[in-house]
Amino acid sequence: DVVDGNPNAVIEVTDFWTFARDSKSRDPNWTLVATNSLD
Repeated sequence: DVVDGNPNAVIEVTDFWTFARDSKSRDPNWTLVATNSLD
């Protein structure tokens, strides 16, 4: 899906998402702690 910009000038983007969770917690949810891209 196009999320921004010109749909006729498509570029591919690779993102890295880092999640963390406290393994001692009873809460099963993960938290997004960082995002990075290749450039």
